[in-house]
Amino acid sequence: MKTKVIVYTQQGCPHCSEMKQQLKEENIVFETRDIEEHNKQWDIVSKRTNNEYIPTVELQIEGRVLYFAPDRDWEEVNECVGMVKDLVLWD
Repeated sequence: MKTKVIVYTQQGCPHCSEMKQQLKEENIVFETRDIEEHNKQWDIVSKRTNNEYIPTVELQIEGRVLYFAPDRDWEEVNECVGMVKDLVLWD
């Protein structure tokens, strides 16, 4: 089953730009959701993660949803990209 990767971002966020660039370099297909345009979805995500920092990554895998939030699950963008890459490789 295909893993869906969603990155919650905001314009002008340097960490968000870095996240998207690193995911592209790893050939990981992802969707981007700006938290201002998708504020209702972002409210749900930030409550589920108990974290309002971006970029936050959502992985949808076989009916389950996993989140990777900064300062909660990772400190450096490359750590998050590594976790996502490991899970996407199982696809």
